[in-house]
Amino acid sequence: MLLTVDHEVGHQMTVYMVNDTLSALDDIVSIEICDFSGNVLYEAKCPVRVEANSVMQITEISEEALNGRPANEVVLHVHSESAYSRAPTCKSRSIRTTSEIQCSDNFFDMMPNTTIRIKVKHLSGHAIPFESLRVSTV
Repeated sequence: MLLTVDHEVGHQMTVYMVNDTLSALDDIVSIEICDFSGNVLYEAKCPVRVEANSVMQITEISEEALNGRPANEVVLHVHSESAYSRAPTCKSRSIRTTSEIQCSDNFFDMMPNTTIRIKVKHLSGHAIPFESLRVSTV
């Protein structure tokens, strides 16, 4: 499954879902547009049924949903339980550690103004050298 968004400045944003499996999919696609401070400008939930081996247009969103902001000043987050999202959405973060440290998650997407809690443990039970942890943006 793949979610993708098509958008040209001055035109609507169109959300599509691609189902490349051999069976139909019932899902709910969530769409959220936020400013960089995390204020929600637009949100919608779209129930969908996408037939096997097909592409379906989920919805069209007018640029009016941006509340007068240029598209490069907002974050578009499109997701569902079943699909991988290919949209200009949010910052991807990763955590690099030494081989002795284990993180509950080492690659994740973050929306503006959100917090993610990561559990970190040393495989040998030693104290965590937090100064060695590095968070990067992809």
